[in-house]
Amino acid sequence: MLSRIAENLYWLGRYIERAENTARLLDVNYYAVAEAPVEGIAPGWWGRILRALEVENLEPTEETVVQWLAFDLQNPSSIRSCVWRVRENARTTRFYLNLEIWEQVNRLHNQCYHNTEQVMAQESLHEYCVTVREASHQIMGIAEVTLPRDLGFYFMRLGRYLERSDNMLRVLQAYIGGGEMSREAEIQNHFNRSLLRSVGALEAYRKVHHNTLELLRIGEFLLLNSGFPRSVRFSVDGLKRAAEAVRRHSDGVGKEAVRKVGKLSATLEYLENANQVFKKRDPDLEELLEELADIHAELSRVYFGY
Repeated sequence: MLSRIAENLYWLGRYIERAENTARLLDVNYYAVAEAPVEGIAPGWWGRILRALEVENLEPTEETVVQWLAFDLQNPSSIRSCVWRVRENARTTRFYLNLEIWEQVNRLHNQCYHNTEQVMAQESLHEYCVTVREASHQIMGIAEVTLPRDLGFYFMRLGRYLERSDNMLRVLQAYIGGGEMSREAEIQNHFNRSLLRSVGALEAYRKVHHNTLELLRIGEFLLLNSGFPRSVRFSVDGLKRAAEAVRRHSDGVGKEAVRKVGKLSATLEYLENANQVFKKRDPDLEELLEELADIHAELSRVYFGY
């Protein structure tokens, strides 16, 4: 496989995952601010979202953040930007995909090119975000059940799991690494529920911990739970399996990338508990993010020619 094709498939997986993550984050928090039990929390609330995405020079207001996350093509994490990049990567790798995936990508692209005024005037931000979320599930679901298990499939999976791991670590860094929002139980519970909903974890968390909405328990669940498919540990394990599969299909090329992913997977598996990360900071969330960035750099070096 040409390195250019491999890279496009890798980023196709990353951008479809990023579009879904951004849609979840925006949808949940837009309505969480509106439904908050007290007034005046919007700047702090939106400020955390911007910190999760490492945005520094943006005013934390509802209008600004919605525009930035949903529609701004200059923002590589905005929904419109991700969807456009998904389509471009799918177009250049059309012969490695199939008709069902291509049709779904085009359908998503056509549905997402609305402007801010149109969506907000019709009060359809929720529908806009749901469209992206469901399309992501459909595209990746079609890939899972129709594509052969070859290099193309595993490069897409590499991108998806690396993006999911990175996103969850950034959310944890912004929401838990920054401390609690309020000492008032009602506000804190509203905040905790919104955190879980923004990563699609509320029902899964309650099956394990029932009605106990403690911030550190939430952090441990999202970081270390081995059975929840959006946790960091689960995603890194998926990344490891994908990296090993790519190496097998590449005549053994990529040993160092597999080693780096295996090291991160072992770190998460053998942590004492989440306090080692959130309180002792051994390792801290920033170090885990740096390890993921190092894995991406190694994948780019060995497979994409950088």
